[in-house]
Amino acid sequence: MYYLKCSNCGHLNEVKSEFLTFCTQCNRKFENSFSAWKLKNPAKTFDDYLKEICIDPDKDLQMTAKSLEMNPFSVKLLVKRIAGVFFGVLIVMIAGFYGKQLLKGLFDKPLDNLIKKEWAVQSCGTSGLNIESPVILKPTNELMDNIDKETRKFIAGIESCEGSYGKNFDVIMNSVSFVPDVQTSLQGAANGAINEMRSKHGVSNFDYAESEIEISGKTGVLQSGSYNYKGEQFRFYDAIILRGQQSWQVIIVFNAAEKAGEKIASRILDSIAISEHT
Repeated sequence: MYYLKCSNCGHLNEVKSEFLTFCTQCNRKFENSFSAWKLKNPAKTFDDYLKEICIDPDKDLQMTAKSLEMNPFSVKLLVKRIAGVFFGVLIVMIAGFYGKQLLKGLFDKPLDNLIKKEWAVQSCGTSGLNIESPVILKPTNELMDNIDKETRKFIAGIESCEGSYGKNFDVIMNSVSFVPDVQTSLQGAANGAINEMRSKHGVSNFDYAESEIEISGKTGVLQSGSYNYKGEQFRFYDAIILRGQQSWQVIIVFNAAEKAGEKIASRILDSIAISEHT
């Protein structure tokens, strides 16, 4: 299976034939489509195009791992072979949680009760990530379990915590550190997360806004929006913070019909902090 990466939105398009011309996500025309490439390489075949231009995830990851066993880390090698480990891990983070939220079904426990509960500082392992929340968060290995073994070789550590209030409110914290020289891209990861969310089966009326944030002196992106699923409207917030090889993330999803949900989410977002020792 081969993929062609869109230079505009970063989406990986499966190449099923030589007639793929536009990105299936953003509809931008490819500059390196087979037809355009063929004009510059008339003697070569479609099979040559797949091997030289397109991405074969399984093969490229295996080749990268073998190369790194013999040579020092190379930024160019990592970028070429794995097409952004950081980008892929951030997609796993939000896609897994988002999918879980979609499967919960009917709502319960009004959020008017949650906002009145005692709020406490919640920490995510040793990464220094903290939030204030009325929901108790517990450690989980789900994020690491959903990352393939080859990609794990480029990850120095993962810490995740999540909590929920019935089926009406969910919050999760993730902290991921990457090995030296893995190229991290804040905007690329943010774009990938949104593309993954809006492409989920059954999702409609997807809308979001994005803004730059700064938390504890570190640069980040805040995505906020809404979508419909099975007749219900959801609201979500996704805060992604990056410093060098370390990333932090806080995701909040709640029933949009619950007015208290927005107040709770805003208070949690305002409380996000990263300890100075990290």
